[in-house]
Amino acid sequence: AKSAGVVVHTVGVGTEAGQPVPDFDRDGKRIGFKHDPSGEVVVSRLNMTTLEAIARGTGGRAFRVTPTDPALSGLALAIEGMEQKTLAREFSYRRKERFQIPLGAGLIALALALLLPPPPLRRSARAAASAAAAAVLALLLALGSARAQAQAQAQPPVARGAPPGVVDLGTQSGPPPAGEHASKPGVMDELLLRPSRLTAEGRKQYAGGNHPQALSAFERAARARPRDPRARFNLGDGLYKNGKYDEAATLFRALGENPGAPLAAPSRFNLGNALYQKKDYRGAIQGYREALRLSPDDIEARRNLELALRALKEQEEQQKQQQQNQKDQKDQKKDQQQQQQQPKQGEQKQNQSQAEQQKTAEQREAERFQNDAGMPKERAMQLLDALEQNEKAEQKKLLLARRAQKKGGKDW
Repeated sequence: AKSAGVVVHTVGVGTEAGQPVPDFDRDGKRIGFKHDPSGEVVVSRLNMTTLEAIARGTGGRAFRVTPTDPALSGLALAIEGMEQKTLAREFSYRRKERFQIPLGAGLIALALALLLPPPPLRRSARAAASAAAAAVLALLLALGSARAQAQAQAQPPVARGAPPGVVDLGTQSGPPPAGEHASKPGVMDELLLRPSRLTAEGRKQYAGGNHPQALSAFERAARARPRDPRARFNLGDGLYKNGKYDEAATLFRALGENPGAPLAAPSRFNLGNALYQKKDYRGAIQGYREALRLSPDDIEARRNLELALRALKEQEEQQKQQQQNQKDQKDQKKDQQQQQQQPKQGEQKQNQSQAEQQKTAEQREAERFQNDAGMPKERAMQLLDALEQNEKAEQKKLLLARRAQKKGGKDW
């Protein structure tokens, strides 16, 4: 944090004496205190020395939560008083002249040609003049080809595209490709400066907002240099600006596969933009994270990642709302079906009420008694008679017992 210029403020909670750490079961009930492997009770203590060392090492301050100041007002004041800094990125371009080698080779060839013996006398003067003119033309073409190649290598790719509301980084350049990524254009294309002219025309149309014409120029430049990653990168930006997000995503995904490639980071960034436009927010988040792995200080990628995360959250909430709406519609249909069935149930109840009216008063009384007592009325009367007989027999036994006690002596 110190090397990155980050100020760390620390906050301490607790006391130096410490307290045992309570232990709870799965139901949340306290069952005692935690013990270490040796069987001793675990005590959590505040260590302000370590917290002050961390804060002092990064230029911050150490605070402590107390009953008198639980809101950490001092920490809030320290954060508010920090200096506001803005991170910015600037780019500068410097063309490198690489024409010295072919120029030297041409001069050596010209000097060797001059040292050769004169042509035989049978050759006419016109033929000798034509040979010299051809040598001079070859030298001029070699110089033009070297300068065109230097300009093409120093030319940066076009601006990275960005979806609405997403930050656009701007123009970036990278080192010329090497090894298997080196372009192998045709000889005539290089002699006529065709790739350089097409790229310049595409960049001009791109900057002017004429994206269809820019895409056409980038396509022709890519056909002239099919293995040049910068030409394919420009083509991907042209496809993106013309709404062809699937094709653009395919190109950017291929350009960003090799982490060591010069255009890997901006290609992964643009892949995230293309997927963002397709509302594939999960893929866009992955693209921005892959770009940040190669360029951790890319502020625009971090902002785009935050926007993609918010968009994914809103998309999930909309899906939940749609599912809830579908559930509500099903419930409404179910309620309508129940309402349609209620008239039929009303007719059945009406028929039952008519049948009950046709019953006699005695039958209604017997049914009401059975519902209340849980048995027919005749059965209940039989049980009452049996209970009455049992009660009389018990009273008779008690009376005989009392008379027997009186005959045996006084009970006062």
